[in-house]
Amino acid sequence: MKPLKANDMPGKANPFMDKSSPLQILILVLMVAGFYGVLSGIIDLISGFTEGFAADLVKDVAFDLFFGPLVLAISLVLIKGKLLGLWLLIGTILLTMAFNFLQGREFNLLMTLIGAAIVWMLFKRQKAGELR
Repeated sequence: MKPLKANDMPGKANPFMDKSSPLQILILVLMVAGFYGVLSGIIDLISGFTEGFAADLVKDVAFDLFFGPLVLAISLVLIKGKLLGLWLLIGTILLTMAFNFLQGREFNLLMTLIGAAIVWMLFKRQKAGELR
């Protein structure tokens, strides 16, 4: 007997059976970004202990240690195929932009465009029925 594939499954096809689906790739990108955020926060925290905490460093550590796990949590929601993950991601992008604005930093067009592209791709996946 041959192993079952995504198209052989009775009922509704599961997009998560195909490891190279666009949704899986987007989730992987988000997970890498979340791990990077956590790692960045830990590195900043260690450097703060060794060199002393500046006011901006404390805010950056708190930001990284909050938003890194948040992006990981969004990835887990998207793995389950929930549309809530898309809305959480949009909110996270907007909060990140607000944080940078309140810190007096320049508008980061590149990261905003990358975030918008990911949101657009997730909207396409939702229209394809992969998010509900």
